[in-house]
Amino acid sequence: MIGQGAVTPSAAGERYALLQRADSQHHHTSSEEKMSSHDSEDSDIHAFIDQLKLEELCRIASDIEGGGSCSLGGHTVGGFNIIQELVFQDGKVWLARIPRPDNCFEPEEATLSYAAVLRYLKKHSSIPVPSVYDYAAASDSGNTFGTSYILMEKLPGHDLPTFDDDSDDDSDDDDLAPVQLSAARKIHEQLTDIIIELASHRFESIGSLREDPEGNFTVVQYCDPTYTSQPEERTTAFHSLDPHYRGPYRSITDFYSSISVLNLTQETTGPGHKHSPQMIADYKALARLAPKIIIPEFDNGPFVIGHNDLTVQNILVDDEFNITGIIDFPGNTVPLPSLCVFPWMFHDNLSGPVVARDAYKEVFISKHSDNGSSALQSTSVRRQLIESAITRNQFELALLGPMISLVLPDLYESINGEKYVQQGTGDGATA
Repeated sequence: MIGQGAVTPSAAGERYALLQRADSQHHHTSSEEKMSSHDSEDSDIHAFIDQLKLEELCRIASDIEGGGSCSLGGHTVGGFNIIQELVFQDGKVWLARIPRPDNCFEPEEATLSYAAVLRYLKKHSSIPVPSVYDYAAASDSGNTFGTSYILMEKLPGHDLPTFDDDSDDDSDDDDLAPVQLSAARKIHEQLTDIIIELASHRFESIGSLREDPEGNFTVVQYCDPTYTSQPEERTTAFHSLDPHYRGPYRSITDFYSSISVLNLTQETTGPGHKHSPQMIADYKALARLAPKIIIPEFDNGPFVIGHNDLTVQNILVDDEFNITGIIDFPGNTVPLPSLCVFPWMFHDNLSGPVVARDAYKEVFISKHSDNGSSALQSTSVRRQLIESAITRNQFELALLGPMISLVLPDLYESINGEKYVQQGTGDGATA
């Protein structure tokens, strides 16, 4: 175990449960909610929970706290993780984050990289992330709990409101509109500052962050804990690749091409129901779009800590709309352009001034920054990257997730100016 540094996705009905934010549930991962409703899968996850030695987490937490009494609080089962409250006698609450073995791609690697990112940011930044008190991989010889876990701080605050007109607020006071607009701008300014600060922490390659026993941080081979389709098949395909394709990657070109190889490997070596000519054609067509997505001057860096899941549930605020927590980092270093996109809450079918894309874009481009170490201090760089953000986000969504068949046709047409014809054979074609 590596001692002392936290976070969360839960199903929609659990968002305001005992835990502040148990597990991030993307709009584009809603299929997981459908999957988790199946009786067999419910049975599997309940069986996994039943065999967990949760009292051992209390013992570990009590030892870290110097012997203070600890008991189990509520728990939430999210798309990727189980979040268990650990309640101390003095009222303090910690969260234990336990990856689900059925849905999480490489749960050990995801645990180690997530803990490393939180500990790095807590040590080197002013971004409000949870403290990690302890963490361990399932394979660690000293792990008495028996499976991977992180013990972390439960941050104050609540989910970010969007001021949707359909919210539960029954006030008809017209004076609320300017107040809401002001609060939305305050949120946009804070998010911009956070993204600018993330861009000040530069790394030599794209991959997963790790911390060694001496507290040094390095980038190792890639792991994407947010991949949601057939995680076991994805893991098998990933480990069958030549090490070069597993990272870390020294350029965006290398990163995109390696993930393209992974996608094709997963599609062509999986169980018998795979080997779809249509999917193979789609992946090949997507790979050919990569050179049109890459901005040459950023191909070789800088590489920074990314967060591709900034939903309203992963941004905690107080009643004055001060951001009190940013949670659920994937744990990866990414190309600067991958950081410089619209946060996921702008793609999440929400409404209200907080998710008004044009208002955020204006703030993101124009906000002054004194952070001279940030690759995004320049407003011209921010403008350049945000102008191409939607296309880049769509490309990476198709490349890194299971949504290619939904994303590719529109993406292909927007880039090439002609329709993509899904033939089901060959490399894909245009009309």
